[in-house]
Amino acid sequence: MAKNLDNIKIYGGEDSAVLFGFKGDAFTLPQGLDDAIDPLLHDVGWINEDGVSIEVSVDSGEIIAWQGGTAVAFPVTGSSKSFQFTAMEDTPLVAKMFYGASDPVSAGAGAARIDLPGAMSAIEGAAVVKSVAYDVVKYYVAPLVSITDRGSVSHSHADPTTHQMTLAIRGDAYIITNHPAYVEAVAGAGV
Repeated sequence: MAKNLDNIKIYGGEDSAVLFGFKGDAFTLPQGLDDAIDPLLHDVGWINEDGVSIEVSVDSGEIIAWQGGTAVAFPVTGSSKSFQFTAMEDTPLVAKMFYGASDPVSAGAGAARIDLPGAMSAIEGAAVVKSVAYDVVKYYVAPLVSITDRGSVSHSHADPTTHQMTLAIRGDAYIITNHPAYVEAVAGAGV
């Protein structure tokens, strides 16, 4: 395949989004770009300028042969995939994802209360990262994620309060895109 500048994309158009559905909710994940997004997949809102990082980590061992000490195999000993992002909006959805908070209840006139658990439990669900680069759309779909690492929540006069999260992908995931290079590969039956 020849070099093609059209294959270089800068994602993060205004229609980009991180969508999350809690495990146990009866949502339907998209199977194509024309599928309507299920309303039980909630939009996390504005994401900070660093966007969404998709990390793939692969650990491997090394098997050395007796003859000459040559490395002959590199078996995978562990692997993981995750989404990382920083939510800029402070909403009940973000609080449930970040703290494992309860739904808001009344705390008197004009006030609401959320309860934070004493011990954190696994917060699981499904995630769809919708990345947009002009007319190119890419859905990263993870049917099962666990919210693992979380960053510090700062309250300062200089920066917005944000919630940094890592969503560890458990099991298989898939990508749906209208990126021309992928669509052409389907039409040509591969690379």
